[in-house]
Amino acid sequence: MKYLYTILIVLASNIVLAQNYNNILNYSFNSLPLHGVKIKTNLPFTPASYMPTITITGYNYGASEPINLSIIYYIYSGGNDFSDPSNYYFLYPAMSSAGAYTPRVYLSAENGKVVIFIDDKSYYQRFTVSAFAQGLSEISSWFEGWTAVDEPLTGVKTIEIPYKNRFKGDVNFAGNGIWNGNGYVGIGTNQPVEKLSVEGNISSSASSNEGGALILVNPVKKNVDNLAYRWALYNMTGSYGNSLQFWSYNYDTSVMGPKFVIGDNGNVGIGTTTPLAKLDVNGNINMPDGYNLTWGGDYGPDVPAIASSINAGINFYPSGSTLGSTMHINRNGNLVVGKITQSNSSYKLDVNGKARVNEIVVNTDGADFVFENDYRLRPLKEVEAFVRQEKHLPEMPTAKQMSESGVGLGELNTKLLQKVEELTLYLIERDKKINRLIKRVELLEQQKPKPRKQKANY
Repeated sequence: MKYLYTILIVLASNIVLAQNYNNILNYSFNSLPLHGVKIKTNLPFTPASYMPTITITGYNYGASEPINLSIIYYIYSGGNDFSDPSNYYFLYPAMSSAGAYTPRVYLSAENGKVVIFIDDKSYYQRFTVSAFAQGLSEISSWFEGWTAVDEPLTGVKTIEIPYKNRFKGDVNFAGNGIWNGNGYVGIGTNQPVEKLSVEGNISSSASSNEGGALILVNPVKKNVDNLAYRWALYNMTGSYGNSLQFWSYNYDTSVMGPKFVIGDNGNVGIGTTTPLAKLDVNGNINMPDGYNLTWGGDYGPDVPAIASSINAGINFYPSGSTLGSTMHINRNGNLVVGKITQSNSSYKLDVNGKARVNEIVVNTDGADFVFENDYRLRPLKEVEAFVRQEKHLPEMPTAKQMSESGVGLGELNTKLLQKVEELTLYLIERDKKINRLIKRVELLEQQKPKPRKQKANY
């Protein structure tokens, strides 16, 4: 009985060991491969027959990297005919790396066998391949006789194996950095306060007209056409112009374009990509109530400023607070110069002081109505009586009125023209009377008897 137990233990040990296949293949190549490394296995490309875990560990001398790759996959069949090889495919392939070496790796089927292709041409590379498989239809002979060759990939059902790595707890980076267990990443700091905290500079580089970019996405805006689902900050050149540009995009990029530009020359453009001044705005500007626009510093002595207020209008301070406001535009659109208040708001231009201009054009209807047949021209005696009593011409403002209320140039010019035309009519009438008197004198002269000639006495 004792010998029977011993035999059973040995058999069980052999069965367990047979599920772990260590060092199936040892590879070394003291040069640079032409195509990559193709590992030819004896694993059949048949569905539902095994679930292998294949490990590749070694030394990638050319890049001074340790190699530690773990590969898993399953083969399944799709379609109506489960046994049709054309329906076979690799299901849920995955790979993780515990070292520094992360090449592209492919699975493929060649001549009914699985091949593993490492798409990398590394100098003086060496590694060993082991495997584990248990619980399905595995046969130990599948894990024997594997070879590694420098050949191109020529199989079918080829698929690149995606990398899957997961970390638990804190992952520390060299040079003062961390990816902590809460998912926060710190670069240059071990105490990140955001999902990404960086203490130091960040560089984004791309050799294109768009250049390096910083992308900001808000998924909440995904299905709203007129909102910026994505913002991008580009260092642009070429046809875009040499500038730092802020672009917005809706979700499907049907609405996109630059919104803000800082040129390499320091000019800032809002609504334009070609700013021609230090600030070039193509659109409206809104300034909150009570804020000032200044030149050369904050509002104060000798600092020119424009101040705005919803209730008061706009004040201009060419000398800052030294002289106060010298020009004002009120809420009625009236322009006041030399003062900030207006006693009569009916004037669109109100100047407290002298004004000098090259020309003033005043719209007026003139005074041609004086020459109409129905115009009543006052007799001069009536005018004389009015003047003696009122001390000014009829239809003309008094000196007091002009002093207190001013004079409208258009109205005054019309009245003056009216008086000139009335004076013209008076002169015409007076000329007629003079002419009639002249004729009358001439007629009387003609009717006067001629004096007789006297004879001379000798």
